[in-house]
Parts: sequence; structure tokens; C-alpha cells
Amino acid sequence: MQHVTLRQIMGWMAWHQEEPRGDRREDIRLALLRADVRGPHVERPESPEDLLPRFRENRPLSPEVDQLLTDFFNLPG
Repeated sequence: MQHVTLRQIMGWMAWHQEEPRGDRREDIRLALLRADVRGPHVERPESPEDLLPRFRENRPLSPEVDQLLTDFFNLPG
């Protein structure tokens, strides 16, 4: 049986933070496309940043996920 080390997990987390991936990357791509298509039809220029969906970044973990992390990392509760 193979085990993943804490260092490997942290490496994957760091890699994931380097560039947008998955849905976030698609959100950025679509915002660029929307800005390009909308450009001729709006009075003032729009930044693609203004067209990105906004999500709460620091939402609290659900109790179940919090307990899983506590158990996994053997953190004090």
C-alpha cells in the first residue's frame, strides 16, 4: 500500500495555486470572450475582470470536511 506524504499534498496544493485550472480557467476564458463580444455594444470599455463570476473566497468549512482534515492531519480540535 502506498501513502501520500504531507509534503506531496502540499506540493499538489502549491501547483494548483500557480495557474487557474478547471472551472476557474474556463471562467477566465469566457470573460475574455464576453468582453470582446460586448465591446462594440457598450458605451465604456469593460475589463474582463469585471465579467468574472464572484464567489465567497473564505467560506467556512463544513463540519464534516473540518473533521476529515482534523483527523487526516491529526490536528488538535
